[in-house]
Amino acid sequence: SRILAVNITCEDNTLLVANVYGPNNRQEKELFFRQVQECVTNSTANQKIVCGDFNTVMDNQYDIISGEKHNVNDIDMFKKMILDAELNDVWRLHNEEEKEFTWSRRSPFTARRLDYIFASDTAFDKCFDCAIHSVAQSDHRMISMRLSLSTAKRGAGYWKFNDNLLNDMEFVTEMNTLIETF
Repeated sequence: SRILAVNITCEDNTLLVANVYGPNNRQEKELFFRQVQECVTNSTANQKIVCGDFNTVMDNQYDIISGEKHNVNDIDMFKKMILDAELNDVWRLHNEEEKEFTWSRRSPFTARRLDYIFASDTAFDKCFDCAIHSVAQSDHRMISMRLSLSTAKRGAGYWKFNDNLLNDMEFVTEMNTLIETF
């Protein structure tokens, strides 16, 4: 399959995480983009992340370092899918004018950004530190992102235990049971 998706529940949040592998064949791209869009829009998750190798650039000017331009119709289908699925290009929004690549080959030298992380509006504000990194023995580079789903607010960072509770045998028994359970 070209789309692997999982729904994750964390506290009161539901998150769709989909990983995709786009086709190189131009005839297969339209169906692929439609399937990705349906996967995202049919999901009931309140936050959505779609990532992977789309084998298409979103912009010939910014996403191609070297090599032939991509077909404008393919780019238009890609952009329409992202628009219809209400997704945001996380790396591009954090690196507006930067030209970077995630795939390359040596001869003839070709480099372009084919790998993306997209997030819904509800997930985008929870996305941090999106970056592209080189990895060994691959023609692709890794795109990474941190995602914070917790709604819990942290305190000042200092926790104090009331050691008088250790004299309460009911508390001690309960804690021993909890420790064994976990």
